[in-house]
Amino acid sequence: MSSKALGLIETIGLPAAIEAADAASKAANVTVLGYENSKGGGLITVKLVGNVGAVKAAVSAGSAAAQRVGKVAATHIIPRPHAEIESLITSVTRGKETEAEEPKKQTKPAAAKPKRTRSKPASKPKSTRTRKKAAPKSTQQSQPEDSQPEQPVDTPPSPEETPPAE
Repeated sequence: MSSKALGLIETIGLPAAIEAADAASKAANVTVLGYENSKGGGLITVKLVGNVGAVKAAVSAGSAAAQRVGKVAATHIIPRPHAEIESLITSVTRGKETEAEEPKKQTKPAAAKPKRTRSKPASKPKSTRTRKKAAPKSTQQSQPEDSQPEQPVDTPPSPEETPPAE
């Protein structure tokens, strides 16, 4: 990285940072390393690398585009950064995974979590009142409701049923 330049565009808010990165990468032959999200204030820094002239043109175009969308807090170009700060620049990038940030593959399968079951709502409490027992069923067969009971045909009326003679 000693022959390349580092360009930084610091914006307030992610939309302005994305616009800056897009415009900068289209304006010149640079590589977008990613972005840094600072704690608090919504400051986001877009990091670019490339030749010194290309980085200057990209930072200029990116900051102008970001200014139309939001606010640009600062811009900075480092023409030939020292080799010792290369790890600082690439180790904490966001937007692109570096080798240090790649998720480690698990060798053991994850333990299965027990399934949670929903508890059923409580049932209504049974009544403490005793119910009357039903009368025992008679042995006679019940007649259908539609039919009328049969009356004897030749049976004389009982003396109680006969009206007194006048």
